[in-house]
Amino acid sequence: YDFVYSVGTGNCLNSDTISINIVSLPLIDAGADTSTCIGDPIALFGSGGVSYTWDNGVVDGVPFYPISPQQYIVTGSDSIGCTNTDSVWIDIKPLPGLYAGSDQIVCYNDMVVISATPIGLNYNWSNGISNNVPFAAISTTTYTVSYTDPYGCSNSDSVTVYVNPLPQIDAGQDVNVCIADYVTLTATGGVSYSWDNGIVNGVPFYVNSDLTCVVVGTAATGCSNTDTLEIITYPLPVVYAGEDTAVCIGDQLILTATGADNYSWDNSIVNGVPFTVNSSQTYTVIGMDLNGCQNTDDVYVEAYVLPTVTSSADQYVCYANEVTLTASGAQTYQWDQPVVNNVPFVPTVTQVYTVTGTDLNGCEDTAQTMVTVYELPELVQQIIHENYGNDGAVIVDVLNGAPPFQYDWDIDGVGDFDDGSSIENLSGGTYTVVVMDNNGCVSVLTVIVEDMTRLVIPSALTPNSDGFNDVWDIIGLQNYPNMELQIFDRWGQLIHQQKGQYTNWDGTNSIFSGG
Repeated sequence: YDFVYSVGTGNCLNSDTISINIVSLPLIDAGADTSTCIGDPIALFGSGGVSYTWDNGVVDGVPFYPISPQQYIVTGSDSIGCTNTDSVWIDIKPLPGLYAGSDQIVCYNDMVVISATPIGLNYNWSNGISNNVPFAAISTTTYTVSYTDPYGCSNSDSVTVYVNPLPQIDAGQDVNVCIADYVTLTATGGVSYSWDNGIVNGVPFYVNSDLTCVVVGTAATGCSNTDTLEIITYPLPVVYAGEDTAVCIGDQLILTATGADNYSWDNSIVNGVPFTVNSSQTYTVIGMDLNGCQNTDDVYVEAYVLPTVTSSADQYVCYANEVTLTASGAQTYQWDQPVVNNVPFVPTVTQVYTVTGTDLNGCEDTAQTMVTVYELPELVQQIIHENYGNDGAVIVDVLNGAPPFQYDWDIDGVGDFDDGSSIENLSGGTYTVVVMDNNGCVSVLTVIVEDMTRLVIPSALTPNSDGFNDVWDIIGLQNYPNMELQIFDRWGQLIHQQKGQYTNWDGTNSIFSGG
């Protein structure tokens, strides 16, 4: 539109023209109607203007979260300030229903199945798992599942699988035992244990063969783990105590076992060491080998009762008299001296004689008899020869023996032991005296009283120092104090001469020797 108008004073006029241009309103476009998923952001953009104002607090181009289906109106202005409006309908789609399942508590490496519902949808799980497909749980993990429905609405849920570690179960060290030993297996690392082979934790059991033993240990969390040990069995040594035997009471016996490496006997016996047997008894030995395995054996030792040997009562005899010793109570007898049982012998000194008697079992006993040998009286004579007729005499001294002594001379022909120790008024001749001491021991002495009233010249001498006829003894020369004697050998050589009182010649050449 053009407008003309005039302006003036008086009759003066002037004019101008103004044009009014009427323009159309801007064509504001709020966009096409749309839909979105609840909880998803959406941004509304107006077009056809230069600025836009939305209702419901929406800011053009700024995302917001619609909560319900609604119409949104935009007012758009162009560059000259003309405005126009438009509207858009936003439909709100609900999210699909989705449940990942309850959290799970499992043990390390357990197989786990996670199944989201509702079943039959195409779910997308995190961490590479698949819906309703078992997998091994290694560590505590939160698994997220998502699903997009045909409207493009997505939803997600999470489930956490808590993974408890397995207990560190220790069955213990491998065991080396002997067959027939009892073994106690005690595992650690859990709160309860289950062994195979019927074994109960901490309870002894009998082993008769090699075993591989597996234990399942369970922790307080309910998680279990296993461990294994080997039981190696050693055979028992074959111990042999020896054959049953019999000995005599008091004998020494050596028991020597074989089949092991060391031995322990009852009754304080030491293997291979002699001991004294006092009674019949069974002896048991425990033999142990280098593996520590033991076995036993026993041996019966019968102890024979010893015979009771007795011997003769103590004997008292005079020297050179016979004695008979007799033992009894056994089968055979052996005396320690050269004595034969029940056979007379002549003892020479006082001593104890011991006899060993042996019975049919070979058992021995001893007995003793003291034999006292009395010394015989030792007689020493003093002779006074007959010099002038019936003036001889013999005096006897007793050097040992048991006094008092009794004497019996043969001069009266009566053996009454009522004589004295000397006799007198004797003529030359032979006289015998019997002397008996208080023990009844007797000595006999024979003496010669020489008749010095006549000369008796021996025809020979034997100077060989045997105590008999060693000197040339001329009997009766003591009555010739002025005698003169010369002796010549067979060749007429003078070998001895003597004057005055005669002394016995011993057969030497006194002339040659300067005598």
